[in-house]
Amino acid sequence: MVRSAALLNAAIVRQPDNVQTIKNDLQQLCKIIFKMAKAKNIDEDLIKEADIIKAEVKCMREQTEKELNRLQKIPSGLDESKKSEKMQENINNIIKIQNDITEKYTNIMKAIVNVCERVMGSPPCKYVMTGLGSLARKEITPYSDFESAIVLEEGVQNQNNYSDIQEYFRWFTVIFQVILVSLKETVIRFLALRSLNDPDGPNGDWFYDNVTTCGICPDGFAPHANKTPLGREEKTSKKPWKTELIKPVSEMVKYLDGEEDLKNGYHLADVLARTCYVSGDKMVYDNFQSSIHKKLDEQKHNGLVSLEYLRENEKNILLFHPGENIPTIYGLKETFDMKRVIYRTATIFVSAAGRRHAIKEQSCFDILSKLVEKDVITQEFAFQMKFAVAIACEIRLRTYMDKQGQDDFVKINEELEKDAVVLVDMVGADSILGYFEAVYIFHWHARLDWKVGKNVDFSTETTIIPLVCLNLKLFNEGITRMNKILLELDWKNKDHLDIAQRCMMHLALFYTELGRFPKAIEQYQKCIKILKPDKGETSLLSLDHVYHRFGDCYWRMKNFKEAHKCFEKQLTCYKDVDVQTAGEVIVDRMSIGLKRVAMCYSEFGEYQKSQDKYKEALKLKMAISRNPGKDVQISVLRGCLSNCLIEQGLYDKALKELQEALSIQKRACREEIFDESVAESLYQAAWCFYKIHREDEALKMLEEELRIRRNLAIHPELDKELFDCLAMIGLCQIRQGNYEQALDAFRKVLAARQASGDDEEMTANCFYHIGRALLKLGRKTEAKKNFEIALRTRKCYFVEQTPEVQKCLKNIEKCSI
Repeated sequence: MVRSAALLNAAIVRQPDNVQTIKNDLQQLCKIIFKMAKAKNIDEDLIKEADIIKAEVKCMREQTEKELNRLQKIPSGLDESKKSEKMQENINNIIKIQNDITEKYTNIMKAIVNVCERVMGSPPCKYVMTGLGSLARKEITPYSDFESAIVLEEGVQNQNNYSDIQEYFRWFTVIFQVILVSLKETVIRFLALRSLNDPDGPNGDWFYDNVTTCGICPDGFAPHANKTPLGREEKTSKKPWKTELIKPVSEMVKYLDGEEDLKNGYHLADVLARTCYVSGDKMVYDNFQSSIHKKLDEQKHNGLVSLEYLRENEKNILLFHPGENIPTIYGLKETFDMKRVIYRTATIFVSAAGRRHAIKEQSCFDILSKLVEKDVITQEFAFQMKFAVAIACEIRLRTYMDKQGQDDFVKINEELEKDAVVLVDMVGADSILGYFEAVYIFHWHARLDWKVGKNVDFSTETTIIPLVCLNLKLFNEGITRMNKILLELDWKNKDHLDIAQRCMMHLALFYTELGRFPKAIEQYQKCIKILKPDKGETSLLSLDHVYHRFGDCYWRMKNFKEAHKCFEKQLTCYKDVDVQTAGEVIVDRMSIGLKRVAMCYSEFGEYQKSQDKYKEALKLKMAISRNPGKDVQISVLRGCLSNCLIEQGLYDKALKELQEALSIQKRACREEIFDESVAESLYQAAWCFYKIHREDEALKMLEEELRIRRNLAIHPELDKELFDCLAMIGLCQIRQGNYEQALDAFRKVLAARQASGDDEEMTANCFYHIGRALLKLGRKTEAKKNFEIALRTRKCYFVEQTPEVQKCLKNIEKCSI
């Protein structure tokens, strides 16, 4: 019934011109529900009630928008005292906003409960509707779904009419959910309709539904969700169990250490440990809360932690590791999951710590205060972590309010040099840095099972802060932080010298990213002075790392001579190392050093030396690789080696290397994932086939590359590699005598290049090859025009009479005969 109501409302969203007809069907559905539920008041209009609720929801969202607009970012450069004041102000403001939303949201749900009671008649026993999840933690948003349970008074299970009581509350829940879905914010995929979203389906294709606004609705019906009174009513082949959240107090409390949630795959024990009062009998709620706290105290006293808690904590440590999640922001290019990277990384561990220490308070802010009282964390760190939670809540609120829906995927700014600056736009650079700094430390508390830990120290700052600054492009902020640490170090302390070296390395990297290469070089030189080489592996790797980055800095300056010197020094670190007995890490670093030296030789045009170094690197890598057939680094080395061979005109040998590389690349990535390296290898192989006059094989490679490029391209009209592929197809078609197909390929490239307004050489080449094809077709007048345009473009591009210019002149002569 709930699914039918949701689908009818989804139809209204999609067919606004046919609203009345669909509403009539919806009203008819409500009448059927009233009849099946044996409702006392069948004259209630659920659709009208939903419209009233919708107006209340709109007011809540407008008020939240106003409150968020009043918040101000914390400016950079404040002294510690002033900064702390601003942080506390931010915490207080977010707590107030979240409390206001929680109160309004709860009142809205309470109003729906009142409608349900009017429809169904007086409840057959005392009960309470409790809120779960973010509502209980006071972290709800104006677009969040409603997770809930109905707790019945204790002893009702012994009554003769217990089954009738259960039926009352089941239909009560159906009516409640029909009103919720009639807000028209229930996304179809949440309904777990087997015809559209089959959890046991063989192909995993899901009806996504990007039309319906994702907002206030019941929790989803999928097997991992179902945190509603009706619970998990449907069995699946892999998990043939049911779970219902309409139970008396003692039965509901059993979930706290039962196995139902483990079987069903959702965090039932965790969410039931923290609930809030929504509506119903307050004494029943107090009894339920008391029983929950008693159960948690028993677990704590007996030294028992539920299997669910241990399993979830271990999984979350991996899933929400800040050091692992930060790079995903930069790596995805288009969007990143705000809920995973920001919100859950903070709140999920605070909630887990609260449960671990049997803390009764619900909100993250209150739990942190209690953790201080229990000597789990310090007052200073609790303040930092409260600020992190405030930032997480603010970012989630701003994201949902901006999108006008519960959409966790944040679009990264299209300008690639400003990746993920959207986070800084929301709350400011200092706040983002403070956030990741705190959650990184808290993550280690979780890893150590909440043992008393230390606050922010130099080691933490030189680990997480550089990672954040690099991935969020906060290079100047990173420079400021590293320089501040350097001023505070004790240079007579050996441990502090190690920290100084790390700071200097990070500084050099930030300066390099900003294009301030002399400053970067200065930092690398200081690093080398600090590092004293010895035969220890740690020392070798540190020196290797400095010389490697030092060389990269020169490489980016295109000073290949100095880069070569650095990479040779990188290899010198291992001059006394026995490759046979050295560990995998050392051998791998040696392979990387050889590769960099080989790259320099290629830039010098010394291709034989380059080839030799690549072969050495490949031999080392093959020796330590656990799975050479899927080792992407081996495919990269083979690709580099093939480039050397191509430059030497050894196309057959290059093809062998490329085919090996492609074989690895295709095994390493799933077929549906299109890899840039696969496309690049296909192009190089096509070029080799073209050079040895095997155009059929070249075209096969190019067609496969074209398919990958089109799937990879964010902006196909600007993708140079895609046009290079098309141009190469045109060259093959000319050589095969397929002149019309060649014209089509080059004209596509030309149209796109002219639209983008750049790359004169590509434009000239297109006109030239179009002229060639037209000349072969006997269309000399058209051919001559294209050669003349190519000539004019090339004369602007080439100052001297280059071979390309001479070719144009000769072809113009042919057209004139």
